[in-house]
Amino acid sequence: MANVQLVCNPPWAAAGYAVQCAQLARQLRKHGHNVLIQADTMPFGAVLTWEGIPVAPGFTAGAAPHDMTGYYAMHHESDLVIVLLDVFGLNAPPRFLADLPCPAAWWVPVDCAPLGAQTNAVLRESKMTPVAMSRFGQEVLGKAGFEDVAYVPHAVDTALFCPQPLAVRKQARADHGLGPDTFVIGINAANQHWCRKGWFEQFYAYRTFLLGDETHPAHPDSAILAWTGADGRPQGIALDGLADMLGIADNVVFRDPGDVTSGITTQAEMVTQFYAACDLVSNCAWAEGFGIVPLEAQSCGIPVVTTDFSAMSEVGAPSGWKVPYSPVHAVDHIAAIWGRPQLGKIIEAYEQAWAERGRPMARSVAARQHASAYDHDRVYEQYWEPVLARLLAV
Repeated sequence: MANVQLVCNPPWAAAGYAVQCAQLARQLRKHGHNVLIQADTMPFGAVLTWEGIPVAPGFTAGAAPHDMTGYYAMHHESDLVIVLLDVFGLNAPPRFLADLPCPAAWWVPVDCAPLGAQTNAVLRESKMTPVAMSRFGQEVLGKAGFEDVAYVPHAVDTALFCPQPLAVRKQARADHGLGPDTFVIGINAANQHWCRKGWFEQFYAYRTFLLGDETHPAHPDSAILAWTGADGRPQGIALDGLADMLGIADNVVFRDPGDVTSGITTQAEMVTQFYAACDLVSNCAWAEGFGIVPLEAQSCGIPVVTTDFSAMSEVGAPSGWKVPYSPVHAVDHIAAIWGRPQLGKIIEAYEQAWAERGRPMARSVAARQHASAYDHDRVYEQYWEPVLARLLAV
């Protein structure tokens, strides 16, 4: 058995990567490995314990978050370091990972084609072994010259994220102030970038769906349930202001992931309640490194609509709708070519989902079946076990 060091978000955080870190840490421990979590946003202080696993501070005062990686690798006697962070989270010079006393792998999110220059540079300077989290990423990395790239998808706990009985779904709607017959479109996404999660496109498409126009009927008995912060601080969009500008504010319900509802004790319980309230989950982003939300929704039996770009093409099929995209250059610190979802096609998907609202069983069964391929036990045994053996043999 090996000593494995995970460099990632704190496992208790309300973030997709944190959920993946927590799942992988539990699986590693379950299979006899010794695990240390180095939490990237946790400042210098005492080492904490989470579910019996040590969680060490990611950085010291005045230092970059990953300057401590080598220190922990030495003292933990790590046999392997696995990094799960976005490229912009690796804000220290990547050369520090080239001098570790053990092999290092980056469970790398690839959300653009061709491969982003920043991701390419980090991989080559750090000498980390890339492990693709999507087939899309595996293909893009191969075209960039990285050979024999391993693939391990993100995973979902299908026992936790599961279809709910009608009474539970009605209660979930009531808890969010929604009527039992309201057609609810759920959006579960971060609000930390002006375009990446496609908030404007989805809100604007919903405006047409709600109010109608010369070619589209109105759907007044509908709502958006948005699992995100409405104010967009510090780098996102003021979604409450956007909803008001578009004239849809009365039909948009915001649920901040930081809020706690009486009787619900964990983040996972809050998210499953969110999905239980939805008829459709919309994930029409410009890009996703993986996109766990469509899988969580489908595991709950909820159909999804996604942009037909990046990993969304594979995680969103086959239970829902795929929206075509137009290539666009995201001209900011990421400098990537992404896929902007086409507004008209989002509207069409919403209308088709509405038309099927009385007979959702076929899509619900297909959704659940698709998500089962990404169950966390299955992913560990089918993908992580051979990849770990390969990485540890280096």
